[in-house]
Amino acid sequence: MRRVYIQTKSLTRSTAKAVSLRSYKLMLAVIMSCLLLMTLATPVDARTILESNVDHSFDTELTNMGSSAITAQDSFKLGINAFKEKEYYQAERYLLPLAHNGYKDAQFILGMLYDSASNDRHKALNWYTHAAQNGHSDAQHNLGLAYARGQGIKGDIKLALKWWHAAAEQGNSDSQYNLGIIYATGATGVEQDFKKAKMWWHMAATSGDAMAQYNLGAMYANGVAGQQNLCEAVHWWNLSQENGFSQAHRALENLEKVVDVARCQ
Repeated sequence: MRRVYIQTKSLTRSTAKAVSLRSYKLMLAVIMSCLLLMTLATPVDARTILESNVDHSFDTELTNMGSSAITAQDSFKLGINAFKEKEYYQAERYLLPLAHNGYKDAQFILGMLYDSASNDRHKALNWYTHAAQNGHSDAQHNLGLAYARGQGIKGDIKLALKWWHAAAEQGNSDSQYNLGIIYATGATGVEQDFKKAKMWWHMAATSGDAMAQYNLGAMYANGVAGQQNLCEAVHWWNLSQENGFSQAHRALENLEKVVDVARCQ
């Protein structure tokens, strides 16, 4: 969608002058209804295995292994196929030696296997931790969520932030979104900072995260951490709507009652 910028001051002042008291009250109601979503992004789960191809990322770990790389890669593919077929014992048999040898993809997938198939949080967190320490961004995200929620481990928001920062800096949009939540709410031990929240949501929104796009639109609509810019709100809510987030559609409908949204197209 082509973006057209309208200066914030001229839009908001002209709108305030033109509308009646009733319309102005309606606008306030609309803006107040544009509440930020404060639900954390869910962990990366077994669907990652079923819906994506992870062979390439594993290939990069094997480039310096010589002939042993062929055996390792074959074992990895057999483990993935067994996981897809829900043959979890076979998947574990293929992946466990690779995980013990330090391959982060195998470590992460084992974490998901124990998480989803056997519901063994202790083993799952053990392998998420190994993979996270080796730089696996999805494992870092999942580990951060475990610390944030205190699931299978003592809750620690500072450790959650540590791992989400590590994942977010690698481009993990779920962790970027969650960092926005933490800074926007001011979780225990974390100073509330809407500018940081806006920064992280902008990163996630740019990567296509629908809920981050909605929250970013709400910040522009409310003038949080910057000037109010209703056209920017329209832009991000349109993207969020296109990505299937129905609440963005409702926000746009409400905004259209008091603002000429067509001017922002």
